[in-house]
Amino acid sequence: MKLDRILVNGHLIDDKGQVHYNRSIGISQGKIVMIPEGVTPQADETIDVAGGYISPSFVNMHAHGAMNIFKGIAEDVSIQRWFDEILWPYESKMEAGDAKVGSLLAMTEMMDHGITCYAEHYFFEDAILQAVKETGMRIEMAPTLFGPDPNFDDRLKMTTRLASDRSSDRIRFAYGPHSPYTVSKEQLEAVAEEARKTGLSIHLHVSETQDQVSLSREKHGKTPFAYLADLGFFDQRVLVGHGLWVEEGDLDKIGEQTYFAACPKTYGKLAMGMGGLWKHAKDLNLSFGTDGAASSATLNVAEQARIFALFGKQAKSDAESYTLPWLWQALMKGHEYFGFPTGRLADGFDADLIVWDLSLSNTAPVYNPLASIIYSSDARNVRHLMIQGDFVKRDGQLLTIPKDLSKSVRESVEGILERGTGQASVHFNE
Repeated sequence: MKLDRILVNGHLIDDKGQVHYNRSIGISQGKIVMIPEGVTPQADETIDVAGGYISPSFVNMHAHGAMNIFKGIAEDVSIQRWFDEILWPYESKMEAGDAKVGSLLAMTEMMDHGITCYAEHYFFEDAILQAVKETGMRIEMAPTLFGPDPNFDDRLKMTTRLASDRSSDRIRFAYGPHSPYTVSKEQLEAVAEEARKTGLSIHLHVSETQDQVSLSREKHGKTPFAYLADLGFFDQRVLVGHGLWVEEGDLDKIGEQTYFAACPKTYGKLAMGMGGLWKHAKDLNLSFGTDGAASSATLNVAEQARIFALFGKQAKSDAESYTLPWLWQALMKGHEYFGFPTGRLADGFDADLIVWDLSLSNTAPVYNPLASIIYSSDARNVRHLMIQGDFVKRDGQLLTIPKDLSKSVRESVEGILERGTGQASVHFNE
């Protein structure tokens, strides 16, 4: 068989974190073709990766990518002030063009760090999907649903229509109720019923803070997870943004198709505490997200895994916890949630691949490539990035980003500051 491309002289890192040295990997019609050791088939293009490490790409399990336009706008404030006094008031006057520019900026950063797919939870879905089309990234788009929105029912049905009309091999959809404290019981029941009918996932924020858990107990007599379980949420596929304050009693409420997106950089920046997420991490389908850049500042899931391990080791006074293989497998776990044919180096899987250059000063020498990637790497080390066998980053240069993006960012920021803040329709933890 003649291949479209073959990557030779590389070292393969599989989804379990095992390294297979001095191997080649082929690509045919966007799919991986595993090459037996010592064999080099013919290909239209042969790429010598010269000792680089080849792995499945990364995915971002929870992002508000459009919020990249607000990076740095809310610093050194409490989480209550962050939401109620700054972010939500600014978002109330946000325009579709801001969301597209912010999304392009987010996708630039994510691809630079080897991320090929992300779970978006936001408004302005048309603008965001246009940005996806321009960059070639994969996305699961969850249009945000707030309870006070008079168009809640229409937006719920709109998500179903979008999934029917616009799903593709790179675009999927989920229902996006914001949280159990901003969406009413009746609305949450409607979301759960719609998801049962369509089979789409539900993506929402749960138990982000200790106060949310306490208020839920006061209002409903149970934790947010128990409350949602009683509404039938965990009978289907659910993506939990954060779940930081998950409790032991919650574990038997969540289903096998419930996934957690840990974003520890946000928790540190907003002083949200350790909660139960570290304690119960190994009992959960846990992977990593970045939240929005206004809270996490960067959109690098390897950095989130790094921080998760460091916070956890320190809190437990146990340097042997949260090991490198476990962290790597958690990074790869996100592929399982999305359901695209990605995340494994195996015949027939889509060639969403990173070629790592770990010979640079920040990662060399390489005794353990997992350590080099998780604890030391940055965007410089992502030499190549492919989606379905096509380069979106090659020789360190991104290929699908508009050349005038910096100008668009400046213009969008000027508009945001000129319009100023408005009135948010919801309040944090209320």
